[in-house]
Amino acid sequence: MVRFALIMLFWLGSIQLCAGQPTNVSQPLTVLLDDAYPPYSWQEGGESHGFYTRLAEMLFRRAGIPFEIQLYPWKRALSLVDRRKAALAGIYETPERRQRYHFSEPWFSEEVMVYVRREHGFHFEKIKDLRGKRVGVNRGWQVSEDFQDELQNQLFSVHYAANSQDNMKKLLAGRVDCVIVDKLNGDLMIAKLSAQDHIEVLPTPVLVHDSYIMLSRELPPEVSDNILSRINQEIAAMRADGSIALLAETFTKQ
Repeated sequence: MVRFALIMLFWLGSIQLCAGQPTNVSQPLTVLLDDAYPPYSWQEGGESHGFYTRLAEMLFRRAGIPFEIQLYPWKRALSLVDRRKAALAGIYETPERRQRYHFSEPWFSEEVMVYVRREHGFHFEKIKDLRGKRVGVNRGWQVSEDFQDELQNQLFSVHYAANSQDNMKKLLAGRVDCVIVDKLNGDLMIAKLSAQDHIEVLPTPVLVHDSYIMLSRELPPEVSDNILSRINQEIAAMRADGSIALLAETFTKQ
């Protein structure tokens, strides 16, 4: 109850901060998120849920930016950023994406891990240790530059699935040798499938990925500059006042 009360105080504070702040965003900004990436974002019963969903709502309210949250399958969300002149929340930065889009300051960090069947574990410290493996990855994901380079070199093969739950099912069935996914999401999927006795996470992270808000360059420069300035200011403020950490705790401790 105390945690809920604190969250509500932050929520009400964000609404008050929003009031009276001028913005040159004439139409609500579409903010896209993954519809199947719990505990970060997911859709159920026609409603949007998750840590990133609530964090985006809080952030844009505090920044005084009109917005509309929309959740889609990840690959489709990526394809809609420019068509909708939208923002995409909870995305990793890559050099290719940096050339095509604007990025906020990082708003959270995700620990990306390797999951295996318990009877088929292997030593992992670097990407080259995936040699010869069939690797399950969520469709639309770009794990890292090293990963993409070795994929091009055919060091391993990648098998895509729509979401982490489907990937974990493929792992259980022996259709892939491992799955690479964020630890919070992976652990949640294992629990959901009651697969704790069959799947384990290897101890060494693939990497720790900063997560960002990505903004279409199709927006007028004065609009995108204003949006980025406001959300970066609020990301810094929310880190300083503890509201990001507090909100994260309500989802990671469920």
